This record gives sequence, C-alpha cells and structure tokens, in this order.
Amino acid sequence: MKKKSWFFLVFVFFVTTLASGQTYVGSGECSLCHMSQYNYWEDSGHHYKLQAVTSGQAPTYPFEAIPGTPNVVNPPTTSAYQYTWGDVTYVIGGYYWKARFMDSNGYIITGAVGDLTQWNVHTQVWAAYSAGQTKPYDCGSCHTTGFSSQGSQGGLVGIIGTWEEEGVGCEACHGPGSEHAMTPSSANITIDPTSELCGQCHFRDSQHRIKAANGWIEHHEQYDEFLHSPHYESLTCNTCHNVHKSTVYDQGGLKVNPSCASCHSGYNIVGMDDLECWDCHMPYSSKSAVAYSSNQADVTSHQFRIWVTTFPKDSMFYTEGSSQFVKTDSSGQVYGNTLDLVCLRCHNEMTLQEAYWIADDIHTEGLEVEASPAAIAENFNLKQNYPNPFNPATTITFALEKAAPVNLSVYDLSGRLVSELYSGDMEAGEHSFNFDGGKLASGVYIYKLTAGDNQQARKMLLVK
Repeated sequence: MKKKSWFFLVFVFFVTTLASGQTYVGSGECSLCHMSQYNYWEDSGHHYKLQAVTSGQAPTYPFEAIPGTPNVVNPPTTSAYQYTWGDVTYVIGGYYWKARFMDSNGYIITGAVGDLTQWNVHTQVWAAYSAGQTKPYDCGSCHTTGFSSQGSQGGLVGIIGTWEEEGVGCEACHGPGSEHAMTPSSANITIDPTSELCGQCHFRDSQHRIKAANGWIEHHEQYDEFLHSPHYESLTCNTCHNVHKSTVYDQGGLKVNPSCASCHSGYNIVGMDDLECWDCHMPYSSKSAVAYSSNQADVTSHQFRIWVTTFPKDSMFYTEGSSQFVKTDSSGQVYGNTLDLVCLRCHNEMTLQEAYWIADDIHTEGLEVEASPAAIAENFNLKQNYPNPFNPATTITFALEKAAPVNLSVYDLSGRLVSELYSGDMEAGEHSFNFDGGKLASGVYIYKLTAGDNQQARKMLLVK
C-alpha cells in the first residue's frame, strides 16, 4: 500500500472515531486556539490539584508562596522510612496551601501516629495528616479531568478511579472536546453561566450544609456558603471571579467590576475609605492548612454577612451527630461571620465587646463612635442590647445627660407592646434593664426609649 493511502486511512479512522462520540483531547489541544485562557489556567491552582512525579523529579509551580523558596522541597520522612521522589507517584496540591503525597501503590502517605506527612506551603512546616491510618486516594472526581470511578489509575491499588488528565483541565469544566476540536466553528462544549458547575466540587455536604471542624469552617465549601448567602439569588461565581485565572496569587482571578458599590452604594465607612467591602465581609473563617491565629485561618468566607454580636466564632456552629455545621436562620440564610473573625484578626488589641460597640451601625456612624460602654454616660444614648442575638435574656443599656421622665418598652414588628420595662422619673447617668424573652417566639423585636422630648429605638434578635 502506498504511504499516502495508508495515511489517508488512518486519518479517516481518526475522524470517524471522534465523530462517533465525544472523547477527551487534553488541555494542550485547547491551547492551539485558546492560548490566553490556557496560559491563565496553567498558572492557576486548578492545574495543580494533582501532579504526576516523573523521572524522580520534584514538581514545580508557577508562583512561590515565599519568594526564592520552592513550594514543595522534599517528600515526607516518617519514623519508618525516608521517602525519595522515586517513591512518590503523585503530589496532591502544593499550590498556595498544602501538599500531600502518594506512595508507589497510590495510597496517600500518612505515616504512623506522630509522623508529619503534610507540607504546609505558607508556613514551610510539616503537619500530621491522618496519622496511623491507611488512606486511599479518592479525590479524583474533583482533582482530575475525565474521571471515572471504575478501576485504579495506572493499576495502583490505592487509587480509586481513573482519569484522562491530572488536574482540573479545560475539559473538566467544558466537557470532552473532540467534536469541538474537529469543528471549531461549532460549539460542542459546555459553558455554564450559573454557579452549579463550580458547586460540583466546592462543597462538602450532600445536603449543602456548611461543615465545620475544630473551630473552623472546612475548606472547599465556597459553594455551600454562597448557597446560604443573600447573594445566591442575584450573583453567580462568574460575577466576581474570572474562573480561568488564579485568585490567591493576585493574577486577576477576582474581577474589579462589577464592584460591590454597584449594588450597595453609600456603604463606605467614614474613616476607613481605603477598605474594600470584602476585607470585612469575607474574613478568613475557613481552614485548609493552617490557622494563623485564633481569629484567622487561611481561606476566605463566602457568607458575606456579618453577625454583629458579642458571641465568639464557636457560636456560629451547631452539632448534629458527630458533625458540626454553620447555623442558618428559618429562611436558610447564614447569620454571618462573628466579629472576632471580622474585626479582631486586625484589631487584636480590642476585646470582642469593644469591637461590638464600634461595629454596630458602623456604616452610618463611621468610626467616630464610643469604643466602650463607659463612654455612653455622656449623652442621651440607647445602645444595642447585649448580647444580641440573645436566648432568652439580654441587657438593654442607656444613658441620660440629665434627669427626665423615662419609658422603656419592647414591641414586636407589628407594633404590639410586648413588655414595659420601666416608666417613671429617672436620674442622669447610665442605666441597665434586663429583658427576658423566654415566653416569646424567635424573631426581631424593637425596644424604644422615650426620655423627655427624646426618643430612640433599636432592633434586637431572639434566637431559640
């Protein structure tokens, strides 16, 4: 057979195979037409969810968490064995947060109790990971492209499933690209403008509850948080993120426009004009590798709400069985991150109560407010109840500049009087009254202070 005829038959077979059904062609094939998106993706964390170790060489990364220091220096050393790169088949992660390692059988290296087998990139220290346990690798559905739950990649018994490409490549999100590669003018690929595609991996709980452990929200739960946030009905992941670009290394993954102000105008804080909204509304309340302090872990929250209360962060969680989850209200929305996460991670000289007095009404009053309850005796001033939310009792505090006839009452949202806490003459100074909502239903209540010709009212939340 002539050479040209043989080539023609091979070409026809190849085209026929592609036409018979979609197959994976690899991200490199996508780069031939989509070079800019490919280059952005190649520098993103999605690319480095899983790397094969070849020829006994350490993996490399496009950015270093600590300039001049490789993200992953060595494989782990356990009490029983000194691993070399020749013993390691794959590295899991290593881009920004942490790295774990798979042995020659495809099991994640955990070591014995007391062994440190996880490398934390930012702190450059080893940490324990499931010490004393045998851990198969079952993360392929979100760490690889073209994943199948059947079989074991490369015949490695510790790996559950097989895949077409390591890392989250182009076709992990856009679907198999063989038809698109054959006929670029035809779409034949998936483009999902919603958040559902991202949500297939950025979640932990099948019911989309927000899981927590050891005082922190667990990582890769951005979709679970977003699902319970006030933004879910109006925004998508694509609204704020350029999904092809890295966010953590400031490579343009976070879009500048549309900004928060396009919907929330007039919410700048007087005295803190250099802050972006997300500096406070997206605190580091999730943990991937390390907690840098009692008020800051290493992954930003996607709840967006702030829970203006004197409760510490543990109050965000409830326990069900052996698991912890973030509390939500009756409508399914989160209460938000507490002030120790929002404020004290920067203002660590403050107490939680001092942060509370400043945070209350900060968008209207700015920073020119009293920093502690001691300052309230200077004027007629009704302060936010403490604690708030409360169950079932709370304290209402106010100050009078001069003696006056006073009425302090509590109403429900329909205006019905719930309780009259005081009615009569009162001397100047600071005064406090306890309110017990033990017989009331959960919800928002209004307490109103009338002192002479002055009136002031505030809302409070009873949560049972």
